[in-house]
Amino acid sequence: MKRHSTPSKTEAANPSGEAAELSEHETGKYEVSKEGAPPQWNRVQGKRGILKRLMEMPLDLLFEIFGQLDPPDLLHIARTTKALRAILMSRSSIFIWTQARSNIEGFPDCPDDLSEPQYAILAFGRSCSFCQLILSISHVAWSARVRCCNKCLDMHFMQVKNHSTWLNAADRGYPSLLARWAPCMTISRTSVSCKSGARNATVYALQSTDQLWRDEYTNIQDPNAKNEWMNCKLEERYAIEKHARECESRWSKGVQGAYRDEKKLLLAGRKATMITESVKKLGWEEELYKLPPVDYCAQYELLESFCPNDITETCLSNLTSCLDVFMKRNKAQRLFREHREFLESRRIVLHDIRKNGSKNLPINSVYPDIGELYRITEENPSLVDYSKSYPDALRVPFSDIALLWRKAIESKLLDLITDACSVEYEFDPNTVFDLATTFFNCTSCPGYTTTTPMGQAIPMGQTMLMRHERAMIHRCATVDGHYNSDDTPYELAFRDVLKGKSWNACVVEMCGFDPKVTTACEMDQANLIIECLSCNNIDKGRATMTWAVVRHHQRTSHDPDETDMVLKVLDEEEAVKVRERMKEEQVRQLHRDCNYKFMCPHCKSLAGNLPLLRTHLKNNHDITKVKEEELVYYLDQNLILLYIALASSR
Repeated sequence: MKRHSTPSKTEAANPSGEAAELSEHETGKYEVSKEGAPPQWNRVQGKRGILKRLMEMPLDLLFEIFGQLDPPDLLHIARTTKALRAILMSRSSIFIWTQARSNIEGFPDCPDDLSEPQYAILAFGRSCSFCQLILSISHVAWSARVRCCNKCLDMHFMQVKNHSTWLNAADRGYPSLLARWAPCMTISRTSVSCKSGARNATVYALQSTDQLWRDEYTNIQDPNAKNEWMNCKLEERYAIEKHARECESRWSKGVQGAYRDEKKLLLAGRKATMITESVKKLGWEEELYKLPPVDYCAQYELLESFCPNDITETCLSNLTSCLDVFMKRNKAQRLFREHREFLESRRIVLHDIRKNGSKNLPINSVYPDIGELYRITEENPSLVDYSKSYPDALRVPFSDIALLWRKAIESKLLDLITDACSVEYEFDPNTVFDLATTFFNCTSCPGYTTTTPMGQAIPMGQTMLMRHERAMIHRCATVDGHYNSDDTPYELAFRDVLKGKSWNACVVEMCGFDPKVTTACEMDQANLIIECLSCNNIDKGRATMTWAVVRHHQRTSHDPDETDMVLKVLDEEEAVKVRERMKEEQVRQLHRDCNYKFMCPHCKSLAGNLPLLRTHLKNNHDITKVKEEELVYYLDQNLILLYIALASSR
């Protein structure tokens, strides 16, 4: 068999010839340095003589091994040594190629016009039949028996814009009947002028065959010889076109993709096995078995990015640092995933404990949320048995856990009071939370505004003053996402304890009580009405409010540094009228706005606004009408507007 290094132009244009059985060079790649210069072949890196002992094997065993391979593998082996090339390229070895081709299910048989190696190059080759360059994109013209790149497409093929006009061309030089069987291929390309990105199908015909047929037909003078030549060409092209259509329908559109996916899976599995062994040598064997099963096909692109070629010892040594980082990252992800699953299993138990345990507490009672409940049980493992479900999981009553948590939170609030007030301010830790002068201010609430009956816009995010029970369950102190520091939620959300103690004390003194001992409950029972004389308006009326709203009013309607705020306690006769006016305003607010949330007095759950409360009572408790005593406001919400009213002008 003739051996060639650089194919001639004739051989490149006619790859079906005997000399073009292996149109690609043994090394598989080359580069063209300059136009017109001979190709510069790349050196093959590897160990020379590694296949030397292969030829020492018995031929029967060697042929048996070759028969288990695929045609692309035989092509690669034939390019390794002269001895192996001589064996595989001899006509006596055709049974090896036939056996290798049968290993691919659905692969069409070899046609009569191609040898087995030529057929393998046409189906599995990667280089262009004309320029011999290996490119990522190449077109297979099955009827022309060539592979062509985009650069050689316009050089060796002619574009047929109008197929019918081209078939009936008068200057063709041979009958149009034969032109219908000319070697062509159809390529779909995106139209440049079309904005929608539609693809247009273009027919390309092989120029060399068209010119060859024209010359041969012109050189024949005898009409009978022309008819004989015509019939011979039609018979030849009919067989080629039949096989080409079979390849296009079966191989190109289905079998080839499945074959490539199978090869990718095998290659990825082989690479993954070698990488797995390397990972074990790095000391990650125990961690490796804890990883989830790997889908080698899905990880093919990742493996290709690390190892585009076959894995060698040098490649594995270069991957050592990458593999170590990869395993560390996977270990961190595994630990995070296991920790999350661990927390989720405990969250389910704690959720049942909190949901069912709170039913035995009074409505609107203060008890920990799931996050605080988890923290308490971690600090005191003897409280809950996570291996059991409610109620067996509880080792102590839920009320005892709530009391333990309450003491811990009140200790933090006492520290805030100590930090916010002066050293001269002395208080009793057992009664300070009940005093009428003790308020907390949340500085983390999102800002939004609302309008008071006096027509004043209140920035609610800056007036979130609350009593200590609401402070313990306030959303900003119990929901993650409002803070980003090493402080606990309570230390951050309530760091600014209300420093206007003098104003609260003045209001209590104005009402005739001692601010050092008077509790908020006593002030609520007195239910005195206070009027801000500075805010009275002849058009809107007199600004009246309860004692607890005075501080809100001062912060929103007056400059904090101003001292011209004049307050007055109304006598009982006027106070009765204002209280009635407040009740009317409360009813209006209740039915006009759906912002207030209510607790269900029967199941002690948060029902939502008034329409949702009605729906909850009807669906769950068969109650169609909501009574006034069933309106229990949720503790963690701002009820300031319910205690502001406008008295009639004098």
